[in-house]
Amino acid sequence: MDDIPENDLQEFKEIFDLVDTDHTGVISVQELRKLMASLHLRPTEQELAELFEEAHAVVAPGTAAAAATPSVSRNPSVVSTSTNSGDNKNSTNSNNSSAGRTINFTQFASMMARRVQSEYSAEQLRNAFQLFESPDMPEGFVSTRVLAHALRTYGSQKPSEAEVERLIAAVDPERRGRINYYDFVDLVTN
Repeated sequence: MDDIPENDLQEFKEIFDLVDTDHTGVISVQELRKLMASLHLRPTEQELAELFEEAHAVVAPGTAAAAATPSVSRNPSVVSTSTNSGDNKNSTNSNNSSAGRTINFTQFASMMARRVQSEYSAEQLRNAFQLFESPDMPEGFVSTRVLAHALRTYGSQKPSEAEVERLIAAVDPERRGRINYYDFVDLVTN
């Protein structure tokens, strides 16, 4: 976990604590299912099992890292781990069923870091831009007005008006009022 930036680690800890509703220091399949349902996601049992398999592949159970229990100091930006003595709540069933399986904070943070660092494919980016197409634009184009509105409206970290203007100017330097997102996606993915 040394390669995960401290601010990311703190965010992952906050998410982990929200999901760990029974405060055991581990997340169960049931807790993860409840979180995903609250986000209007309906994963299949197989998808949940695959998430837990991925987490266990990151940090193998029974290792010192897997037995680590998260603790956060009074300084909210500091997250540390300490070895959990006693019962290992992080053991897994020997069958492939996800029932009764848990992941600890170390496994959760490693899995989240890999998912956050993954890049979007060109197809995923084009699909995202396609959501903002409007009838007054040719196929493959998005109005900079619509794009600016999306930047101001969606996401957890909304840019300032100056940042929105700077971003729009960067993608539409000739101020045509639209961008060809096929060309833009090709530019940023190649």
